[in-house]
Amino acid sequence: MRVTRGWVAVPAADDLLVGAARRAVVITCVTQAARLGLWVLDRGERPHVAAPPHAGRAPTTEAVVHRRRPLVPRHPDALVDVVENVLLTVANCQPHEAALTVWESALRQGLVSSVALKRLALPPRARRLLDAAGREHLEDLRRLLPGPPRLAR
Repeated sequence: MRVTRGWVAVPAADDLLVGAARRAVVITCVTQAARLGLWVLDRGERPHVAAPPHAGRAPTTEAVVHRRRPLVPRHPDALVDVVENVLLTVANCQPHEAALTVWESALRQGLVSSVALKRLALPPRARRLLDAAGREHLEDLRRLLPGPPRLAR
């Protein structure tokens, strides 16, 4: 089926990806973190997506739209954000403890290294999360969480 100009999808395609292609946004923040298998304390009810800072047609009633320049440039056809951009968006969107959980999870699972993150031009809030992620935090929170994150269909 035709999704939009330049995009087609099979009938069994992921609805979230089809929606991102149709609306010209990228799945990011806690929504993409959960898709990557990272620990997310609260995904909220609406998906989190990224749109260019001046995009006029982003679905603000359907999603939480983040309008910041990405830390790592996105490919024009990307539908999902890279982990570095996901972490930066989480840092700007979520409370400290919730963001720290995602950051530490990404580091422990090896999706990104602290050395690689330290090389990036991280804003102060993200830099504080990176510094804090080395401390024992996730083990305490694991006891509070019911299990790995799951996406609702």
